[in-house]
Amino acid sequence: MIGVVARSQIHTLFHRIERMIGMLEDSIAIILASKGTVGFQMESLNVFKEVIEPVLSEICLDVPKERIELIRRPDESTGKQDLCIPGNRFFLKSVFRNLLKNAAAYGAKGTKIAIAITQMGKNLIFDIQNYGDPIPANLRKDIFLEPAKTTPRASGKQGGLGIGLSLVKEIVACHGGRLWYRPDKNTSHFLVSLPAKG
Repeated sequence: MIGVVARSQIHTLFHRIERMIGMLEDSIAIILASKGTVGFQMESLNVFKEVIEPVLSEICLDVPKERIELIRRPDESTGKQDLCIPGNRFFLKSVFRNLLKNAAAYGAKGTKIAIAITQMGKNLIFDIQNYGDPIPANLRKDIFLEPAKTTPRASGKQGGLGIGLSLVKEIVACHGGRLWYRPDKNTSHFLVSLPAKG
């Protein structure tokens, strides 16, 4: 019988392996994008079960589960099985991994990260929200630019936010979707719109 300590160590090791796989997937995505080859095979995906849940499991060592709040709107009764899209699991995991890690890194310390999922017409909207001061207005125009094209940033917690987001935007666009930023008084929203499976 495995003891409590051994079980905890195995659990931690398992999540470290998942995190390493995620880092490897992101590195491959960056290499492919730098070569101009963000082309990929599409499949029918349950985006919650096959993309978001695995990413949440993978990043739990960096972002504790209690910090993440999942909001399903507007029709909770439909459950998670209706969240089907045509997409590429590998690249979409990179999208949500990047957005969730940014939300954890740049939100107010200890606050929750919310993921709201809404259906609007033929699109699913994923709203990744983190609480705290929004991105300053003078930096917003740069957040989706390639790192080499961004303007120098002041030091502080907003520095370096644009790294990875240009690739995230490109991947979303290759899925026929859109990525944008919306500030509120005490919240930052990164919104991803993806076409639902029709």
